[in-house]
Amino acid sequence: GFGHHAEVAITVIGTMNQAGSHVEEGEEGAPAPAAPAEAAAAEETPEEPPPAEETPEAMFPDLPVSEDMLRVLLTAIQVRLLTEMEEHHSKVLLRADQWCTAGTQELTEELEACLRAHRPRAGHVEEDLQRAREVELLEQVRRADNFLKGITRSIIAQQEAQLKKRTEAEKELKDLVNKITTAERNLNTELSTKHLKIKQRQIEKLKAEIIDMVSTRCDFLRTQLKQDEEEVATSHGKFDSNFKSFEDGGSYTPEAVESIRERLNKLVEEGGLARADVLKDVDELQEKTLSSTEANYTSFIAELDPHNEDLSLIEAIDKTISGAKTVVSTAEAYYAAKDPKREITRPESIPPTLQEIEAMHEKTFVSMLEQADSHVQAAVKEVRAQVIVVADWFARAPTVAFSDVLKTHKENVELQCAMVDKKYAKSHAAFMAKQEESKMGLKPSMGLASHEAELNALCATEMERAHASVDGMHEHARTVMALLGELAEKFGGELGQAVVTMLTVMDTTVLPEDLHPLEPDDALKALERKNLRQLRRILRAGHGPAMQAKPNPVEAKGRTYKLRAWQDLNMVQLSLDEAGWNEEAMVASSPHRQDEVADSGGEAAPPAAEAAEASPRPIGQVKALDTPCQQACVNSRDRVFYAFRDFYYKCVADHKQLILARLKDETQWKAIWEDLLTNVKSGGLTV
Repeated sequence: GFGHHAEVAITVIGTMNQAGSHVEEGEEGAPAPAAPAEAAAAEETPEEPPPAEETPEAMFPDLPVSEDMLRVLLTAIQVRLLTEMEEHHSKVLLRADQWCTAGTQELTEELEACLRAHRPRAGHVEEDLQRAREVELLEQVRRADNFLKGITRSIIAQQEAQLKKRTEAEKELKDLVNKITTAERNLNTELSTKHLKIKQRQIEKLKAEIIDMVSTRCDFLRTQLKQDEEEVATSHGKFDSNFKSFEDGGSYTPEAVESIRERLNKLVEEGGLARADVLKDVDELQEKTLSSTEANYTSFIAELDPHNEDLSLIEAIDKTISGAKTVVSTAEAYYAAKDPKREITRPESIPPTLQEIEAMHEKTFVSMLEQADSHVQAAVKEVRAQVIVVADWFARAPTVAFSDVLKTHKENVELQCAMVDKKYAKSHAAFMAKQEESKMGLKPSMGLASHEAELNALCATEMERAHASVDGMHEHARTVMALLGELAEKFGGELGQAVVTMLTVMDTTVLPEDLHPLEPDDALKALERKNLRQLRRILRAGHGPAMQAKPNPVEAKGRTYKLRAWQDLNMVQLSLDEAGWNEEAMVASSPHRQDEVADSGGEAAPPAAEAAEASPRPIGQVKALDTPCQQACVNSRDRVFYAFRDFYYKCVADHKQLILARLKDETQWKAIWEDLLTNVKSGGLTV
């Protein structure tokens, strides 16, 4: 290197000296410039070619350079050379240090990853240990999964048994409570006050029996819940005692211990929450049964007094009539057996003949008949007013009753759907967390051949997560749609039953048109009915209602209303198809379904047929009289039905949009994941 620089320096010095000599010759005695003609001739003369080969002696002739000048140049060249060598040396050291640091970091990360995965570096002994450890880890995972599955099945079986027992207890208690209501409805079949007292004692005994049974059944359900909880805790403790890490003398890794315990604690926590909900339901059942029992018993006791008064009157009348018959029979026997020759000892009280007795008491009988007739007329007026008010109430009742049915079913649908959504929202959040773990676990070093097994394991985990996530979305969709269909069918059935009950009651109720017209000489004829407000005002004033009855011949037989078959509701409108739900389209939008279509050459195979959707049960035709009350009832039914239909369509659309949005996110993530894998394998990913 030094010789090369010296030669360059000598060449530069020689060139400078030659240039200097030419300049000096030109300045001291250089000939004048040639004439233009001579110059042109000189330019036309071709130059002689250079010699074929020149020696260093010919290229660098002896130069008159002083030793001091040359030494200065050589010193400058040496200094420059040493400076460059030091700079180069420092750069080489810096690059070597950086290379060593990066290599050490990469090898450290690789070693830590291998240690975490219990996968030693390649080697015969190490590979044997690795395979044995992998088998042991798989066995541990399988054992833990089997235990968790067993715990899950046990908790589910406990919940099903608890639900069955609670349902049976609720049904039995409800039947007992309904006996009080049935006894209240059948009070009008009792024949005497003695029977009423017997019935009262029976209901009091039934009430005490219900209260005792409620306490017994609810305590049994609570005890069963406690036993189920202790059973799960015992099983958990047995498994946890053998579930130890290396530090505690076991063979499980700390990560596996933490992961499995987290899953187990989460499962036990969910089971505890479910038991808490069941315990809350048991408390509500006890409180509801006791309150309904007390309410029905109070209503029964309140109805006893009117029936007791009526039966007392009937018994008094029967007793009076029986006494009168006895008196008449006694009088007839007295006159038949009396000796005509014998004189009556009390002629002022006992006339001579039976006809004279009848004539003497005729005024009393006529007065009693007139009094009875006045009572009948007053009762007729009161009944007419009550019939009009009842007809008005019947015209208003369907709107209130059906609106309450609509409100109850809408709240039930929202509650049931919220419970299902909450259940699957937790699983969806867990899948999203695993997705983030897969993303964070993908590193650039996995593109190396030594990390191929780790990359394959990560890909398999992500694929399993993606399939489970999509399957969970489809299961969510099927569950919530089946629930909506079931609730819609339940709403239709209850609405139809309510309509049938309401129309049946209206058909058997006396309406104003069923009453006979008033007599022309009746005082109520003078005042015609204008509206219900006027009627209520008169009724509150205590003067009795007055109305002009519609023409209705007395000799007509039966009721004047016509029997009509009311139009049936179109329950097909509450089907999932009408609501816009298409499960095949939902399955086709799945990313795995799209892969199947692509693998099959673009032809989509038909999806597996699920259980055929049961068409909603239509409400049967209802035949009832054609009156304003029935018309109001049917109109209220139609309004409530269409309101529920719109609410039902909205619920289906909202859940459809939610599931499609999640499927779209999963499809986008699938494309992103494939791009990340491609970049890692090609070495172009920077994390």
